[in-house]
Amino acid sequence: MSVASHIFPVKHADDSMVPVTAQESISSIMGERVVVRLVQEPLVEANSFVQKYLGLEICDSYNVGMAPPRAEGFPEWPIIIDLDNAHHALNLVSDVEWARRMVASQPNKVKQRIDALVKTLLVSVPHFVPPLLEEIARIFDNAGNSKYAVQFFGKAREIDRTYGTDGDTARHRRVMEEFARRGCISAKDMTRESADCVAMFGDATEAYRYVLHLNAQRCRAGMPPYSSMARDLIKMGKVAEIDPADVCKDVLESIEGTRGMRTAPLGFYQGMAKHLSGESLKRLFATCPSSVSGDEWAGAADKVGLFKLLTEAEMLEWLCDAIRSSNRYSAENLVRVVEKYKEILHGHVLRVACSNLHLSLLISLEKKRV
Repeated sequence: MSVASHIFPVKHADDSMVPVTAQESISSIMGERVVVRLVQEPLVEANSFVQKYLGLEICDSYNVGMAPPRAEGFPEWPIIIDLDNAHHALNLVSDVEWARRMVASQPNKVKQRIDALVKTLLVSVPHFVPPLLEEIARIFDNAGNSKYAVQFFGKAREIDRTYGTDGDTARHRRVMEEFARRGCISAKDMTRESADCVAMFGDATEAYRYVLHLNAQRCRAGMPPYSSMARDLIKMGKVAEIDPADVCKDVLESIEGTRGMRTAPLGFYQGMAKHLSGESLKRLFATCPSSVSGDEWAGAADKVGLFKLLTEAEMLEWLCDAIRSSNRYSAENLVRVVEKYKEILHGHVLRVACSNLHLSLLISLEKKRV
């Protein structure tokens, strides 16, 4: 909570960032030594509480920059919610710092040690475990190991559900938003969040906007939209009395052009396309993602009637893009579409490596004098 790993000058910060404050603390047992901690402004009060518990007196504070916001971490949150067991939380700091030192060189060893530690803690202090696992997830993410970061964050949420340790809705929201920005929330956890948050917030519209925002943040961080995203949000929209078409337009508006869309699965497009039409459908199928072959792309687009919406020039550009994205393993859908719109392609020059094309597609294009 107290260390900001990425601090930006104020002039380079964006609207999502929060001020970072340097807090200088002193103690009678340390003589003239001064402890300096970097604390994000929304967490100053919580950090001051911990400092006081540790016998430190804050003597000065000043702004040092801006940083992406984060939730209360470990050991701060366990100390705040369970002061009587604060000494147990502080005893675990050495394990956290060990993980921080070892994560880059021995990630599997870190995982094994933390997994064993969690089993022990669940017996006596289960409410310590989720914030501990979140801290480990941060450590893995900061080290570039997003796979383990997602796993440990998912374990934290699972323990919250199993042991009922997630009693603070405001903090839960801060944690989810932080890890969405990091791109460390799995599709499974997003689906569960969609199902649970209406009851948590008590306001269906607020819950819908919150989950929509989480999904947008995930995609901006580079995580692809998951296949059932539209279905999850449409369910929430139904409770909030929002039409499915409007839900899908909201989704498209919020994630269009993000890094995550470059690797979106075909199931996402199929789920969205059921509820979109006109310009919105054209925008959805504007660019073939790298995760989908040109043949699959053409089949999905043809099935939802995209080609009826395109002008001749748009159709030609779209087909050329799909052909370039195809491979030599399958071309059934593309051959059918090429046959269907042969007049548009006739005589057109298409620059593409023939070795990447399926033989049947190559023959079909040759027949059309492409």
